[in-house]
Amino acid sequence: MVPPRCKGDDYITILIDKKEYTVNLKQGNISSCGYGLAFQRWYWGNATRDMVAAAMIGQPDGTFVIRDASTEGDFTLTLKVRGTDRLIKVICCFTFNGCTS
Repeated sequence: MVPPRCKGDDYITILIDKKEYTVNLKQGNISSCGYGLAFQRWYWGNATRDMVAAAMIGQPDGTFVIRDASTEGDFTLTLKVRGTDRLIKVICCFTFNGCTS
């Protein structure tokens, strides 16, 4: 399951502490590992950790989002497990992908 987002949306607005943030969902990593991600509903590009955390509130287990990591070319998978958000770094190296928690 993915937090609400309309297919084809270029932007999403998230409310955190009464302040609105807009995320450009199409602007993100276009690394060899990330090519084409902008077309996926679960890819939130340059969304911050706080933005994703706010969107994950109240979502059921199994809900996930992938966003650009702070390390250029890598990604962060946020996955709801037992009511808690787990952050997993997805490392891209050449044509191989790996994960670390």
